[in-house]
Amino acid sequence: MAYTLLIVEDNVDIARLIQFHVQDLGCNADIAGNGVHALEMFRKNTYQLVILDLMLPGMDGLVVCEQLRAHTAYVPILMLTSKSSEQDRVLGLETGADDYVTKPLSIPELMARIKSQLRRIKALQAGVTDPVPILRAAELQIDTTRRRVLISGNEVTLTAREFDLLRHFASHPGRVFSRMQLLEQV
Repeated sequence: MAYTLLIVEDNVDIARLIQFHVQDLGCNADIAGNGVHALEMFRKNTYQLVILDLMLPGMDGLVVCEQLRAHTAYVPILMLTSKSSEQDRVLGLETGADDYVTKPLSIPELMARIKSQLRRIKALQAGVTDPVPILRAAELQIDTTRRRVLISGNEVTLTAREFDLLRHFASHPGRVFSRMQLLEQV
């Protein structure tokens, strides 16, 4: 199956360079030059991965990310930006990005990160998901299919990484994990 990616990048040269390289991975890619156009394309088409620049004309990439996360369908988001401070990376991930790559662009690293996201998508499509679709502990409810968390019936907003960590901890109650184990598992 050929995956379709949405590249949201206002620099046409960078967007086309990424499009060219993802085609080598067997993927199709659409390009949106701003956030408004990206959201329109996202509503009309089905994408398996979004590559999102933060500094876009008109609508900021963080706003685009938040609006993409508001949709019911979960799509991985890889942020690609020249903002490289720790604070920027944390903000991007907390807003909902699954990964964060900084410019200047390293094509081999970007392709490796895209392949990593595509492997996760393929595993999910193959049914390699949680054996229990809803995990419960007291007032906590984790819906692994919809990637939603409820506490006492109230939805809790989590980043993708926070959700994965919570799901992992809830699936293995009472266990202690090293940092390396968590990095391998989540």
